[in-house]
Amino acid sequence: MSIESSDDVIFAVRLKELREAKGLSQGDLAKLAKVQSAMISHFENGRRSPSILVLRRLADLFSVPIDFLLGRSDLREGVSDQGSGAIARIHRKVQGLSLEKQSIAERLIDALDDDEKDR
Repeated sequence: MSIESSDDVIFAVRLKELREAKGLSQGDLAKLAKVQSAMISHFENGRRSPSILVLRRLADLFSVPIDFLLGRSDLREGVSDQGSGAIARIHRKVQGLSLEKQSIAERLIDALDDDEKDR
């Protein structure tokens, strides 16, 4: 199976980036994820997709949400229990906005952050 969609590309790229950032070889990651070495190469080249079990293992190994691996979110860290509802709602709403409105939302958040730092 070759890379067919942007989601497949995102998974392949993110997996490789995370693996390299941890200084792991494909073989090292395969052992940790309990798959054959060739599978990691297949994942990174978009020739195969992981099972749900392997996807969960990879997310746990890299301490990232599955949604990050799949390209459904750009948040590398899971949302903590405290405030998770509000943050998740805001994130979903912003993702649904046009690029122009996302830019406005980002500037607003930056302004609020700057205001907090000034206090």
